[in-house]
Formats: sequence, C-alpha cells, structure tokens
Amino acid sequence: MILRIAVFALMALGFTGFAGIAWLATRPQTVAVQPEVVTLAAIPAPPITLSKVLATARPLRAGMSMKADDLTGIDPAGLPEG
Repeated sequence: MILRIAVFALMALGFTGFAGIAWLATRPQTVAVQPEVVTLAAIPAPPITLSKVLATARPLRAGMSMKADDLTGIDPAGLPEG
C-alpha cells in the first residue's frame, strides 16, 4: 500500500514539474531588447585591392573531393565588372 502511494506521489510530482516547464516555455518573453541601429554611412569602407582571385581550373562535379590542382588563381583585371 505504501509503495502504491509513493508511486502515485512521484508521478504527481513529475507531472507537476513537466507542467511547470511547459508553462514557462509557452509564456511570451517580457523583456524587449532594442537593437542598436548603425547606419552604413557612418562606417567607412576600406578600399579593396585584389591580387588574385581563386577559381576552379576545370569543371567540378558535385560530391567530388578537391585537390590542389583543381584550383587556380586568375588575375582580377580579366574579370568582368561586378
């Protein structure tokens, strides 16, 4: 009889804990954080200079493991604008 009461008491305790956690998880958060707004005009952009651009030396298939000879560096002067 005592064992049966202990089992039901532990089940009730577990259910109460689960219900409490579920209740806390479904409540909306009350703290609203205001994000800091930074305009891009305030941040000066550094000049970009390219010495070489990494490209593939030949067409590659999906799932193919790459080796060092699959890549090559090309001169950025030969690239189209944009």
